[in-house]
Amino acid sequence: MKRFYLTILFVFILGITWNGLVKAETLKIGFVNLQKVMDESETGKKARKSFETFVKSKQQKVDEDALEVDKMKAVIKQMKVDLKKKSEVGPPIFSDDAKRKMIEEIRDHEEDLQKLIRDLRRSNSDAQEEIKKREAELTEEILKEIRSIVVVVGKKENFSAVFQKNDPFGLVLYSGEAVDITDMIIQKYNESKN
Repeated sequence: MKRFYLTILFVFILGITWNGLVKAETLKIGFVNLQKVMDESETGKKARKSFETFVKSKQQKVDEDALEVDKMKAVIKQMKVDLKKKSEVGPPIFSDDAKRKMIEEIRDHEEDLQKLIRDLRRSNSDAQEEIKKREAELTEEILKEIRSIVVVVGKKENFSAVFQKNDPFGLVLYSGEAVDITDMIIQKYNESKN
């Protein structure tokens, strides 16, 4: 990881030097651990607490639905036990008509159980999607705020660039105007096509 950052730093310094932009300026580079900022900032802590409450409410609903499924399974199991016991007694105490009605009732309950299971799966899937969506929204909102703070600090403290720490791609969160070589790249690119 250090090698990666050193390579970026070398290319960065080389680009600045090559462009002749480093005259009396000193190169000042910063790194920000965004995950740490999100975890330890007051806003991040509040967002995490709110998110955990949201997840618990969704989990509670799924657990309630799962309990209904378990209750229905227990009812069906008991009905089958009762059917078996009554079938052993046989007519005239347990008539064929009563047996057919009980079997039909068990089938109805089994159909209801299948519907409950489908609803549980759908509810669980919906809850997972809502959780992912809420997490993404909260993260995006906080990261947007953090990035704006990084820009303010970068400008105020005269950083040449600020990189995201612990990012394999070395995401640049802020770069000063002195290190922007976009126009030079456009010029060289156009020259290479002529």
